[in-house]
Amino acid sequence: MTYELPVWSQITEWLRRNAPRSYAQLHEGATPDALAHTRARLGTALPEELSAMLRMNNGVQIDPNDPDGMRPRPSGKFISDFYGILPTYLITRVNEHMNAVYNDGERDGEWKQHWIPFAVESDWLYGLFVDGATGAVGSWSDGGPIEENVHPSLSAWLEESFHLMQSRADVYNEMVVWDIDGLDQEDLDQLT
Repeated sequence: MTYELPVWSQITEWLRRNAPRSYAQLHEGATPDALAHTRARLGTALPEELSAMLRMNNGVQIDPNDPDGMRPRPSGKFISDFYGILPTYLITRVNEHMNAVYNDGERDGEWKQHWIPFAVESDWLYGLFVDGATGAVGSWSDGGPIEENVHPSLSAWLEESFHLMQSRADVYNEMVVWDIDGLDQEDLDQLT
């Protein structure tokens, strides 16, 4: 039996109906081979909730103008005003980056093997991970400590994020836009 993630279905359906340009940023679901390759590269199992989300949609589109090939398009940052959901190939890249930053001595602390990054802001200095051992969501931030157990599960984080998206974000030009009052027309015109 395949695990389902109802809150992700609710989010994607809401996007499809209300913000089709943001919805269009979602990749098709990850294949079983892509998930197996990701598990092998990470060296740990993927939690059921994360696997379910990736089977439904393998993250969001990356900005084609980003020379590093790592930044989600602004219209792909619909789940919060900050984060884009990572596709499997970037989950492994971010995980390797975090291992280098923390476990190779650039920063104090430890990046644990069973922490699986799933959402980042534009330059990966801030992000979220699922703890493969507990299913809890944690976070990291530039200049701050790694925080474990910020949310009890991926579903809980998604539910809170969906509520905030519906209550605090706006839809502009068929896209979810956060803090629209803080943007001028030039900023709005640059959203893709």
